[in-house]
Formats: sequence, structure tokens, C-alpha cells
Amino acid sequence: MDEASADLPTAPLAALCAGNPLVGWLWEKGWTLPTLGELTQGLGRAMNVAGIPVMRLRVTLRTMHPQLAGLSYTWRRDTDEVEKFWPPLTVLQQDMFLKSPYALIFEGAGAVRRRLDIPEAAHDFPILEELGAMGATDYVALPLVFEDGRIHAMTIARINPAASRPRSSKRWRRRSRCSPGCWSCTRCDAPRAPCSTPISANSPASGSGRG
Repeated sequence: MDEASADLPTAPLAALCAGNPLVGWLWEKGWTLPTLGELTQGLGRAMNVAGIPVMRLRVTLRTMHPQLAGLSYTWRRDTDEVEKFWPPLTVLQQDMFLKSPYALIFEGAGAVRRRLDIPEAAHDFPILEELGAMGATDYVALPLVFEDGRIHAMTIARINPAASRPRSSKRWRRRSRCSPGCWSCTRCDAPRAPCSTPISANSPASGSGRG
């Protein structure tokens, strides 16, 4: 245990870890992981173990670089793999970013949350249609404010296990019109779902600048 850890009150910390499994995981293991990619993957797994059905977790750090806007790590539950992407600085002038939750988060918004499993779901960001087509039922973008005041971001897409029913159910067969999140229409699934194949740092990532 280092000096910083020794100065913390052990009783309140133990109670906090016991009451919140994610805090316990971050305190006991998360901080020991050597890379942001491993931390992103570990956090995604820990959320699912804790009963939070996260299907996609993305952590984005902004950089002060003449050619790069930042660094994104994306973990997906279906592959249990992490995609790494360095978005170019030019993305900040493109609709991919300007019409994304990131634009609001980096301007100081406290959070952006959207329900995707209700009839009146607001797909006011293009990334929401893609995630809805993949089965996401809830989306949230959160700021990560560092000590120097710079704002980074984390986005979470959640799936409702109760809604993950076989697509052959009558409820879904009746849906004939193509709409975001429709599980019975093949026109919704394939074209809009980003490729799950891990990409290299130099490859373009579908939606990486959109949240």
C-alpha cells in the first residue's frame, strides 16, 4: 500500500466498496491495469458482472496534437475485444463530430442520455440509429473531467436483457416498416451495424467520432 492509500480512511472505503461492486473493482484491480485499453475492457466486463448489461463501452481522451483529435478505445460485449482509434484533427470540423453527443460533452454538458426502446425515442444523433439497430435500449455520454480541467468522455450503450427475445416472436414479426432498432427487418440490421472486426490505429473506425 502506498502513502496515498495509507492516508485514506479504511472503514468508509470498505463500506463503499462493499456497497458498490464497480467502486470495489476500480479500487482493487482497475487502477492496476497498465493500459487504457485494458481498463476499458475490464470496466465493461465488471459492469456486466455487476448486473449492468453494457453492450458497448467507449472511452475517448482528447489530445494536444497537431494532427490528432484524440484516442478512443471501444469495448463490445459480443466480441469481448477492444478497438483502438486515433481520430484525425479534421474530424472536429465534420458532421460526424458536430452532430454527435461528443460536441455537447466537450462544450460542458453534464451528460447526454437517450432511451432507445420507447416509441417516441429521439434519434437526434446519427450514432443512436446505429446502436438501436444493434439492439441497444439505452445510451449515455458522460464527461470525464481531469485535474487540469480538460474534458474527455465515456459513452455507454446498454441492452435490456428482457427485450433480447428471439426475433421470431409475434411482436417483432408484425413490424413491417423499417425503423431504427427494429429487430425483424433485415434492412435495419446489416447496413447500419458497424463492423465488429478489431481495427488498427491507422484504420478508420465506424462511428468513432460520433460517440
